[in-house]
Amino acid sequence: AAGATGLDPASRDFVADVRSDVTSGSDDDLIAAMADAGALAWIDFGAAHTAAEEALVSMVRLSETDGGQCISPTEETVASGSYPGARFLYFYVNPALADADPAIGAFIDYTFSDEGQAFIADEGYVELPNLDKTRGRTIWRAQLTGTGQWEE
Repeated sequence: AAGATGLDPASRDFVADVRSDVTSGSDDDLIAAMADAGALAWIDFGAAHTAAEEALVSMVRLSETDGGQCISPTEETVASGSYPGARFLYFYVNPALADADPAIGAFIDYTFSDEGQAFIADEGYVELPNLDKTRGRTIWRAQLTGTGQWEE
């Protein structure tokens, strides 16, 4: 649906129509540092976790349904997908470009490696659960594209 995601340009117009005081940006650390008391910001878990440790922000418990149980954003709830605000970071790789540039493949391989996952955790982000790591490696190695590869 038009305006359904942040990737859809129409969604930015929708937000501006609903709230005239919306500010958007791509620097999560800056957004966290600039937040006014009572403001709501949607930033990545690593930046939110760091900003919460510095008492700049409070991470918000969410429920999937009105009146439902609120879930706290923790490494465990984000990794399991039980935190309603959690989502995966997807890689969209053109296999032909990856074949032409070995640095692309090396980056993806590093990201799925134990060393890469440890780096992700050291930076305050959430490591992939083992099943998702295995699925991701399989999809990458087979260079599957499109949808349906996550089904059991």
